[in-house]
Amino acid sequence: MRAIVMRRTGGPEVLRLEDVPVPVPAAGEVLVKTEAIGASYPETLLRSGAFPVPGGLPAVAGIEAAGTVAAVGDGVDAGMIGRRVVLMDTCGGAYAEFCASPLSAITEIPDGLSAVDAVAVGGMAATALAVLQDAELAGGETVLIESAAGQVGGYLAQLARRAGAGRIIGTAGSPAKLELALERGFDEVVNHREEGWQEKLPRGIDVVFESIGGDSAGRLLDAMTAGTGRMMSYGLLSGDWARIEAFELDARGLRLVDCARRDGWLQRVEAARTTVLDLAVRGELRPLIDSHLPLAEAATAHRRFEDRLAAGKIILTP
Repeated sequence: MRAIVMRRTGGPEVLRLEDVPVPVPAAGEVLVKTEAIGASYPETLLRSGAFPVPGGLPAVAGIEAAGTVAAVGDGVDAGMIGRRVVLMDTCGGAYAEFCASPLSAITEIPDGLSAVDAVAVGGMAATALAVLQDAELAGGETVLIESAAGQVGGYLAQLARRAGAGRIIGTAGSPAKLELALERGFDEVVNHREEGWQEKLPRGIDVVFESIGGDSAGRLLDAMTAGTGRMMSYGLLSGDWARIEAFELDARGLRLVDCARRDGWLQRVEAARTTVLDLAVRGELRPLIDSHLPLAEAATAHRRFEDRLAAGKIILTP
């Protein structure tokens, strides 16, 4: 089969199309014949070496795909064969014509939803829903969503509006992305590449969905509602997690929730996947897709993410 193999970490050029054996599903695994493969920004961090590659190198890249179960390993019901599924497997292997993944990493696709739309919402929308659940929105609140033109940011806006948010403010890094955020339903937008952008924010923000990290996060505290404001930390686009001291929160009566590093985080995302797939098939959640590329152009997809050009999932076609 054809697959995108990494033999070393580095730039996008390390993603090479190769012929490799079709994997054999181990006990508790299924073999999926992929129809749509999702490329996302977090995968660029694995490829670059910013995070360790699970299982070491060489490895087949990719963590998200959708397709049809072609075979099963020991302990898996043979009735799974032929079912349409979406997978999110942090151990990799998704950038390929076939992918073997544990049963726990797959979710069945509801009738009426395409493989492309399933992979578009199955990972990032599930992540957004898990983060949103931590926020415990009360209805009518003002929320700030960083990286509004990105995948999680775009889904957060849709889901927060559905949950009753009263005012949704977004940040993005270019005029084109600011315009895109407005088109996707944000009420207001701010350019986070402008000096002092935090000071341009309105006061009285009840919930911050924080994905930039680093020192930037601390400069948002004065804009938050004292006593009840909470910050949901789930990303590190700056290269570091949010750097905020406990006394900075205590002095304002604020709460910081470290969503992505809490125990059980991946399990909560997996649990949210069925919900977002159902919302998508009912037309209550719009898939955010940037572009379609052949599998052989996986490196192009990664360059697009690193250049901050992508505004949604890039779909690789095997």
